[in-house]
Amino acid sequence: ADSLYTPFANPVSRSCALRGAELIASALDDDPDRRDRRSLALGSILCGYAIDSGLFALHHVICQTVVRVCGSPHAQTNAAVLPHAMAAMAARAPERIEALAGAIGTEPSRIAERIVELARPRGLGAAGADPAQLEAALDGIEQRPELQFTPDPPDRDELRAIVEAAW
Repeated sequence: ADSLYTPFANPVSRSCALRGAELIASALDDDPDRRDRRSLALGSILCGYAIDSGLFALHHVICQTVVRVCGSPHAQTNAAVLPHAMAAMAARAPERIEALAGAIGTEPSRIAERIVELARPRGLGAAGADPAQLEAALDGIEQRPELQFTPDPPDRDELRAIVEAAW
């Protein structure tokens, strides 16, 4: 998702990100025992290429820092933060969020709900994140230069709101 709106995003990285998101969402809509693992794998590869090419911003800056500082697992942290990060991006990158919403089968106004439906996040607390480390995590997030790849980077209060909503 981040690779859609960074200053390094390009037509190929955006195309890969959107196709990857579409493949992953389509597979996750199926029952776990019937999921098309090839679609999940190809979707992951395409999204990996997109982030390698277009780099990352808000979502990954938050997640990488929370994992490192608060001790929560990578996948669960990404799932818990993603809906809130994308809701925060809706006004910052409306065309990109509209494209992402279309790729995962929803309207832009429902992107957070659709991500929750697909990812079924447990929340940062349930994933084992240490709440006593929240301030240290916010300090770390603010210090990451990649946060500036986010259009209209959020201030500390908004970052806190995103992380707390994911808790």
